[in-house]
This record gives sequence, structure tokens and C-alpha cells, in this order.
Amino acid sequence: MAQLENANALQYQEVSDSDESNSSTESTVTPGPKDEDLAEYDEEDEEEPNNDSKGQFQPLLDENVFIIDETKDTLLVGLTEKQRIFVSGVFCLQVVKGGILYGHTHYSASKDTYTVWHPLCDSIPSIQSSFYAGWEEGVHISSEHEELVECDLKDFPCIIKLHNPKVDNLLEASELYSEVGNLWRKQGDFTQNFTSPQCGFAILHESLNQFSPLHITGEWLNVIERLGLAHKNSSHDMRVIVLGGKNTGKSTLLRLLAQNFLYGGSSQEEILYFDLDPGQPEFSPPDCISINQLSRFTKVLGKHMGQPFFSPIRQHYLGSNSPQDIPHLYLRCIDELVDYLDEQTYMGTSLMNLPGWIKGFGLNILNHVIRRYKPTHIVMLESKSSRQYFEELDTGTLFTSSLRDDYRAQILKVHTNFNSFEDSKFSAATLRTQNMLAYFHTQTKTKSLIKYNFTPLIMQPPLQISFGNRGVQGIRFFEEFEDIHKDDIKNALQGTVVGLYSCDDDEDNALRENITFQGAFPILKNLPSKIVFFSLALIHSIDVENRLMNVYIPGFRTNQLGSNSERKWIMIRGKSETPFCELYPSKTLFNGDKIPYISNERRKKYEYIWKVRRNVMRRGHHLK
Repeated sequence: MAQLENANALQYQEVSDSDESNSSTESTVTPGPKDEDLAEYDEEDEEEPNNDSKGQFQPLLDENVFIIDETKDTLLVGLTEKQRIFVSGVFCLQVVKGGILYGHTHYSASKDTYTVWHPLCDSIPSIQSSFYAGWEEGVHISSEHEELVECDLKDFPCIIKLHNPKVDNLLEASELYSEVGNLWRKQGDFTQNFTSPQCGFAILHESLNQFSPLHITGEWLNVIERLGLAHKNSSHDMRVIVLGGKNTGKSTLLRLLAQNFLYGGSSQEEILYFDLDPGQPEFSPPDCISINQLSRFTKVLGKHMGQPFFSPIRQHYLGSNSPQDIPHLYLRCIDELVDYLDEQTYMGTSLMNLPGWIKGFGLNILNHVIRRYKPTHIVMLESKSSRQYFEELDTGTLFTSSLRDDYRAQILKVHTNFNSFEDSKFSAATLRTQNMLAYFHTQTKTKSLIKYNFTPLIMQPPLQISFGNRGVQGIRFFEEFEDIHKDDIKNALQGTVVGLYSCDDDEDNALRENITFQGAFPILKNLPSKIVFFSLALIHSIDVENRLMNVYIPGFRTNQLGSNSERKWIMIRGKSETPFCELYPSKTLFNGDKIPYISNERRKKYEYIWKVRRNVMRRGHHLK
């Protein structure tokens, strides 16, 4: 059973204006103290993590930190009772003795090793010393280090082991894109002299290092505990959806729920995760949405930004980081993903993450998703600005599914957790660029190894793919670009990121009926129904005469091209942004004046700028 820490010192916003409802299926989760006392209570406790010197961890070599393998930066760390440690970067974590609380889920000492991802763009969860939850406590360490644990670390109730994971060259991304140089650990900040400069993680100090610790409110703890109990005791399927505006903590709460469901003592070994936010995907490739199968045997914790190996069940390329650009396509893709869930009559738990678009047409999207997904639980992250929009949601619908008859979703209303890092140097655009670069530069992605090569793509030989009657047999543009002139198609494709789909042979007739050749290019008006997303691709150049495309595809996907060589391919051109550093790297090898895709000529003021003013029919403007 998950052990949830008692919420004493937890900050949250707008506690005095919680909603109440007479509905039996709606509840507002609130912590114990009365509302009038909460402002003072929270203000006192907001600074507690930094002022509690007993709970803070200060690394001291050969006292509470011991190096046992310099080649892998392997450390044994001793923690006193309830002491917490913050670690940034990517690292492997094993609980050698005692237990820990991570994300308010308890992990007892064992031989299990977890890969943990803690980027500095997000709040860092603490690893807090706890007890061993079992009958026979043991020390899980190799025989060569038993003496160290039993002698030098014997007074520590909790011992953890940290070391570098099998993630190669991740930190080299900064050589291609300098804006992410401090994403995983501060460059040049070696306050601790017991790890190498190549180490992928760093132990943080709450008073010295600039980072944001993750503080979970009492309301959130109650939600996690309540949903965790429902997950363990559910005899039917359980469907949880979290709603909220931008930067309200939806992804963080869902991450905590997923970890609690998988590692909190439930008998269910797997859950499904609907990753439907193309701007901040958790598991999907950039500008994509997907449904993924998460297993407790994967042993991945933290904000991994989609880097580890997971088992995607279905994926769709939207071609944009926001559903506002293509709302109808977005809804069609969601319908296809939810249909899969219904077809499988899935008896387990599923989680759904949606974008923070809760205004205007975004409400129509939310209502559509609620009707199709038929959630058993809806968590609303409320703020003063979002409450008025949530009132327009249709959450009282009576649902019927293949596994349940006549049920309504239980509504859990909690306040948003504005635990953002105000001094963060990483904008949303920067993180999207980082995700795109990491995707294209991943050479190997397996459960045991992730390997990157951040040499600029333009310095590498591309793959050649034919188009027309072989290879890529259909090219689909967004509706606004459907009528592009045939002479402009080549330039509209070169240097852009596209989605690559494979098509079944039984869709051959449907494919041919919807294709119109514009010059050499097979333009597709409508997508066949049975297509499977394969990968993103970056088009280097196009040879129209020989009908060949030179493209870049991630190394971990090119290995699978051979088994699909006879399949028909479809290419979708959306609005995905190509990272500028791929086209013109800072350490460029170009010496000539003419650089592909780049112009050195400065435009004249207002040149090629057209601002068409619409007739908005202001007062006094009347048709004659």
C-alpha cells in the first residue's frame, strides 16, 4: 500500500473560494484546518523546507557519501531519519537499506533499480528517508561493499545507491543547442568534488543551488490517496481525467498518480496513459498524441520528457503543438484512440492528460472528450480564472459502457498548485526544441540503453526515399495549404519536419482514389482509415527529376525500415517547427556564401509584409 506523507507544510492558492455541490458524485477535497486559518498556516510553512536544517542533506565525502565506483560515479548515500535529498539530472536509484518516500509513494529496500529523470526546468521531487515496510529487513548490496555498509554507514537508517544510467551522450545536446546546457545539471558547478564532469546527475543543496523543490499540497495528497484506494479496490475499469488551465500542474499530478498506481502496492501491473497534450507530451513524439501502456517493470520515475523506451499502442501526428490549429483533426485522432480502449474492453485503470485549453472552443473539445472517454473520475484543478469555465462543462452525464451500466463521474475539485520555478531559463519553446532535437538524435532506444548522437543532421548523410508510384505514395498538406501551386510544393517540403505513416495493402484502392498528381508529387486529399504512424522525418532536399527525397529519420527508427520496405508510405506536412540549429549549426562547416535554407540578405522594411484588415463591421459601418 502506498504510504502517503502527512501534509504539514504545503502551499496552495485560493483556498477560501472552494465550490460545494449537492450532487452525490461531486466533492471538494480540502485539508483539515479551517479556511480562515489557512492563509497564516501556509505562509508559515512555505519556508519550512529551506529552514529545516535537520532535514536538509549536506554531502560530506566519507561521512554520509562514499564513492564505490569512480568509473560510473557510483555513490552510497546515508540518510538520517526523515532526511531528504534532492538530485537533478538522470540517475539510477536503488534503496539499499530502510525505505524512501518519493512522490509520497513508499519504496522499501530491495535489489530493484529505478531510472530517475529530474530536469531543472521542472520542480524536483525529494527523496526522503523512511522505514522498511516488511517483515525481514535486509541490506541489498554486493558482498564487496557489505563491510562499508555495516561499518561506516551503520548509523544511518536509510542508505541509497546512485550511479549513472545507461544513457549515453545526453549532456552533449548543449553543443548543438546551447540553451539547454543547464537542463539536467549546472555546467561548471562542481561544489561537490566527488563526481566527474561527465556525471549525469548532481546532488542539490536547498540553500545554495537555484532550483525549485516540489511541494505537494494537502489537497493533492488527499486526491492521490483517494484515487489510489479506488484503483486498488476497483472491480471494473477506472478512467481518470485531469482538467485545468495552463501551468496548473496537470502533468505533475498525473505523474504522481501514475507512480502511485504502479508502485503503491496494487495488484495491477499495468495502466494505460492517454497523452493528449501535443505541446508538452509525456510519452509521445513532438507534436503527437498517443495512448501508451505503462508497466511497473519499466521502473522509470520522474519527468522523463518522453526519452525512455515505452510501449506505444497508438500514435497520431497532429503537425502542431496546439489543438487550436487543427481542432477537427485533433478530435478525430482522440476518437480513434478512445475507440481502441472500448474495443479492447480494458478492465484496468487509464489516465488522460489534456492541454490547458479551457476557453472558447476548448470547452467544446473538453465536453466532446468527456462524452467519448466516459470517465469514472474527473479531477478539476481550479483557480479563480478557471472556475467560471468549468461551470460550463457537462460533467453530470449518465454514462453506459461495455463494462458498466448507468454511472456518473465522481468530481474532485482541488486548487491548482502554482509551484513554478520563477527564475527558470527554459521557455516552453526551448523545451519543445529540445524534445525535437532529442527525438531526431536518438540512435538507440531500448529498455537497457538509450544512446544519442548530437552531430548536426545536416552534417550527416540522409536516407533516400522514392516518391510517386513507389515509396511515398501520398503527401497530405493541412487544409489551409491544400491549394498550393505545384511549383511551390518542393520548397514547401524542403527543410521541414513531417509525419511518416505506413499504409496497409488493403487500403490501396482508397489511397489511389484520393490522390491527385501535382507535377511529380502525389497529393492526398483524404487520409485512409487504416494507417499507422511510423516516425517523424526531416526533409533535407528533393530531386524532382528522379523523384527522390533525402530525409533524416531517427536512428532508432531506421533499423525498422527494412522490415517495412514493401509498404506504402504517406507523408503529412503540418506546422512542426524545424530547429534552426539543425539547418545552421553554431559550429558550422559551411565556408561559402550560399548556405542551404538560409538567406544572408536583409529584407527592406515592410517588404513582403501584408496585413489584410477584415471588415469587422464596427458601429457606423453599414452595408448600403
